[in-house]
Amino acid sequence: MTVKQILQRLLIAAFASVVVGLATLEATFLVGPEHLVARFDPPGVIGLKTGDLSANLNGERGVFGRLHDGTVFRANNGGWRAFVEKSPRLSSGAILLEVPSDQLIPGLNEVEVVFTSFLGLTRQINVPFEYAPEPVSFPISWDWSRDMAEVQDGVWERRETAEGWRLGPVEGAEGYDRLVLVAPPFDGPRRVTVDVTFRKNTGRPFGFGVIPLWGGHNDPDARSPRRGWEYAIAWYYDVQNGFGVELSRKDGARPHTTVRKYDARDIVEGETYRIIAEARGPLDVTTGSAGYSLRMQWAHPASGQISDWIELTDASVPVTDQPHAVALVAHRAAVDFGPVFVERIKP
Repeated sequence: MTVKQILQRLLIAAFASVVVGLATLEATFLVGPEHLVARFDPPGVIGLKTGDLSANLNGERGVFGRLHDGTVFRANNGGWRAFVEKSPRLSSGAILLEVPSDQLIPGLNEVEVVFTSFLGLTRQINVPFEYAPEPVSFPISWDWSRDMAEVQDGVWERRETAEGWRLGPVEGAEGYDRLVLVAPPFDGPRRVTVDVTFRKNTGRPFGFGVIPLWGGHNDPDARSPRRGWEYAIAWYYDVQNGFGVELSRKDGARPHTTVRKYDARDIVEGETYRIIAEARGPLDVTTGSAGYSLRMQWAHPASGQISDWIELTDASVPVTDQPHAVALVAHRAAVDFGPVFVERIKP
């Protein structure tokens, strides 16, 4: 056998292997939905959503859900939106489908998810969930021994610790902006109080705390995950090396506008810190100004140390005059949140 014949046979064998591999891939694509989505975390009952706040379905893609040409989804026969794999909000292999508030209907909702293979084959799976836009009475108190908050980003769990029942991102799933909601959108001033134990950071930059004004993610493009945000936050942030407050808005892929004020302070792994955050505004509804007043106080219960109020009032950030939710955030941080108390306060 000549060298030329040997090379021809090797090329034929390689081509046949590729064809068999593609055929196997396409055949598996058509077999079972578990190959596309390994799981969707049960969202429970989704609470009230307005504006850019959304019902978020978090999960993990299966092996062949990661090897495809595109994914689109829609809820209740609404407009199609594209799932975009490359986002800092996604861990490797994660899937996040954000259903806009204007596509939600009270009661049973259904999301259609359509995967397209490399050769153009399509496969659809349906994900149902309940939407209950009921008003909530205040104050709101969360006891993690019996309650579970609505997850916006990431994978969260209730767990029993030496300090009692706590809520935090699942170990190994800590990542970029892990969020849970602890109050639905509402108007008016509010105060949020929570104890949080800092275990360790899992990357940089990192932070943890509360978002007393959470307006959700926004994006002019019909995509998920969305790239914008609107918030007032009170937290520890290692970039500023301390506790502090920020007002920020970002529209889709455009640069964000942020104002901040911080109190430089070191923190210690394994220690528990208390965060008290208050938000008031808008301060001038006649002009539509984004003037919001935000302040926080942090404490270290073990030592009895209590900070002065860190206060920020600013009208340069276009935080909109709309109802805002309240959220907890863990940003590349392994933390345990204790009981949360959300209350209305006087203007």
